[in-house]
Amino acid sequence: MERKRTWSKRIGAMLLVCIMVMLMSLTVFAAPSIGEGAPTEGTITVTKEGSGFTAYSVLDAKQSGDAYVYTASAEFADFFGQEVYGSYKVEDIPKLGSAQEIKTFAAQLHKFVTDRKISGIQLESGVKKEVSLGYYLILETASKSQGAVVASTAMLASVPQEKDGVWNYEVLLLPKDSEADLDKSIVVYDGKSGTKKVNTSTAAIGEKIQYEVTAGIPVYEENAVNIKYQITDTLSKGLTFDTEQMLFVTAGQYNLEQDKDYIFQMKKESDGTTKLIFDFKYDKIKGYIDEGIKLSYAAKLNENAIVHTSEGEGNPNTVVLEYTNNPDIQDSFKTLNDKVTTYTWGFGVHKVDSENIMNDLAGAVFQVKDEVEQEVGKYTYDADGKVIVLKGNAVTTENGMVYFTGLKEGTYKIYEVQAPKGYSLLGEPVEVTITPVKQDGAEYTGAAEIEITNGNSAATKETDVTMKDGNVLFQVKIKNHKGISLPGAGGTGAKGIISIGIVLVGIAVVLLAGYGWKNHRKLKRGM
Repeated sequence: MERKRTWSKRIGAMLLVCIMVMLMSLTVFAAPSIGEGAPTEGTITVTKEGSGFTAYSVLDAKQSGDAYVYTASAEFADFFGQEVYGSYKVEDIPKLGSAQEIKTFAAQLHKFVTDRKISGIQLESGVKKEVSLGYYLILETASKSQGAVVASTAMLASVPQEKDGVWNYEVLLLPKDSEADLDKSIVVYDGKSGTKKVNTSTAAIGEKIQYEVTAGIPVYEENAVNIKYQITDTLSKGLTFDTEQMLFVTAGQYNLEQDKDYIFQMKKESDGTTKLIFDFKYDKIKGYIDEGIKLSYAAKLNENAIVHTSEGEGNPNTVVLEYTNNPDIQDSFKTLNDKVTTYTWGFGVHKVDSENIMNDLAGAVFQVKDEVEQEVGKYTYDADGKVIVLKGNAVTTENGMVYFTGLKEGTYKIYEVQAPKGYSLLGEPVEVTITPVKQDGAEYTGAAEIEITNGNSAATKETDVTMKDGNVLFQVKIKNHKGISLPGAGGTGAKGIISIGIVLVGIAVVLLAGYGWKNHRKLKRGM
């Protein structure tokens, strides 16, 4: 009986050893039969266009009977049992069950390689590399990858691996890359849907433009340090950051705090542009990878806005996201860019004599109103060619010109408030419509047309006019007729005209009275 118990204990011990061997094999996720004549080497192929990798042998694998036994390699013997690297033991590796546990283990191996400056086996993207059997840490170490992806996080691979119940000695790895993204939009109000996001818009000088930037947060290893994640937004000279509206920096439903989660700077450049710099602290935002970053703010179109009638630059707002690509390589950064643009237009009014259009008329007073009779056209050019705010109405100069700039698309009415001396006032306003050209019926191109839309025969389109600052405006010619003038020495003047009017009215009254009396007598005779 005692012998049976002893034998049972021995069998139990043997089974425990077998189980431990199998557990050690779990680094390759299974333990199928090896068989005779098994290879003593394998291959690793990592495919990621434009990238380079390095493989480090963490464990050596040796065949023992019909199983593989793993032991720490000479380079990584000092890794195991070290508190600074997580106090791992070789036998702990098969017990790493969750993805997070494996990720943390790989990050600690990566830190050990960096600290000890260990050399490894160089791997080129898409090229098979023969290696000894074992358990490998694979790092992206020479990244020139395309697109927005960052360097792949540390990978772990066994050579061989179990595949469909058999050992696979040719290991192929396709890294699951983390990719940043960036999008900038103008938020406009739509009567149908409330708001919508567009890439181009139109605005008048002084109007507010609402912007939104969204950016994805790439994933790096837990131990990665000195991660750069910076968003720089550049307002062109025709845009002024709206300090009256609150700046919102959020990640999903969370409000990020200035100085705690990011550093904000605003810089006015010598070329007139304004830079808004958001330098994020990666450790503070890495918990919002699923949400990403969103910036919301506004700017106003100002008097330095670019105005043109044909397709052109407009008034752009550009954004750049600069972020770390490979934390192991100094100054390894990638950038993403996006841009939105706002367009505005303007027109000049050229006042001329109706009988001699070569005769420019000074002193005509104009104002411009929109479709709902609100006075607009608040910006004009002074004699030096600078855009200024209109104080009161606009008056034509000696060359018969006056300018209204910084107008968005729409219909406008040009009212003559006062005619030049000796000329009659326009009987009705000149209505003009600025119609922009859109690409595929959606986005503005910057080009536009102006038309006289109320059939006022006093007005015609003229050739566009180029201003001193390079802006190009439409031009509308408006003809004025001279006032009524009767012959006589020294002219009649206003009193003379009034007297003549009174005399004519008196004659008309007498004639009408006589005609009425004559008819009355005829009727009486007939009775």
